[in-house]
Amino acid sequence: MPKILRRIAVAAQSKDSSAVIFDVTGIVNAAAPKGKDFSVAKSAEEKTTWFGELKSFKDNASVKVHANVDFTKSILGFKGKIGSGSMEYTVSFLMLPEKPMPARIQDLRVGVFPVGPSEGSMRYDLSSAEDGYKGYVLASRWRLDLSDTTAWLGGKTVTVKNPIVWYVDNTFPESWKEPIRKGVLAWNAAFEAIGLKDVMQVRDFPTKEEDPEFDPDNLRYSCLRYVPDATMNARGPSWTDPVTGEILNASVLVYNDVIKLINNWRFVQTSQVDESVRAVKMPQEIIDESLVYVISHEIGHTLGLMHNMG
Repeated sequence: MPKILRRIAVAAQSKDSSAVIFDVTGIVNAAAPKGKDFSVAKSAEEKTTWFGELKSFKDNASVKVHANVDFTKSILGFKGKIGSGSMEYTVSFLMLPEKPMPARIQDLRVGVFPVGPSEGSMRYDLSSAEDGYKGYVLASRWRLDLSDTTAWLGGKTVTVKNPIVWYVDNTFPESWKEPIRKGVLAWNAAFEAIGLKDVMQVRDFPTKEEDPEFDPDNLRYSCLRYVPDATMNARGPSWTDPVTGEILNASVLVYNDVIKLINNWRFVQTSQVDESVRAVKMPQEIIDESLVYVISHEIGHTLGLMHNMG
């Protein structure tokens, strides 16, 4: 079991103890994001920090935080402050499943992420066997319960009770949406190889009429989000149960200038053999197929897979 990170005093509770009140200010401040070129200012716990919108869902909650940040720059290994500003970020709290998923020990021969941060994530096995005392970590993976175990054991392809559903941000440029869908659904071929079909599904952000409970901040929904930022990248973070390794939620963040990255990649990596990319602006079909690759790559991370450096 991971170590206990913190104990929090109960400030008040209901008569039947089914509801409690406790102060989470310290937790929220400690959860401030850290970036390569910024950090939350030392004054973050003072009057320059305040809480904004609070959202409560069935099994999770989120709070928006406004804080000052220091912007830094690293040159030749030396890091210095170059300015300051303010930012808004969201801190989320998620209840773990009442019925834990059976855990699986990570095997270094299979490139899946270990569970949790390095601190406190190591488990230890004590036995009288030859290897005796040894450490191990758990593998990150989704809970995919079979709809028909008997049929699957008989060699048939079956669906799962809890498919991985992705919701696509409606603010994406329209031309990006089809490549994004293809990038997600491409992983179904891998699941079909082990007898599972329609594991990966893609839907647009629903309207209030279609799904009144939908909110991108609700961790019941895994979302592909558009980030109107000059960063040339995409990311695929996930929420994992530290006790079992179950991936509970994931996100793919696609930054606007990933298109610039695609232009650079395709020119440098393929222009010697592909005349069509020898241009200032890539042809649309090249951008589309490259977006499929980028999304597939990040979805792979959300499935628990690390980079394949082999």
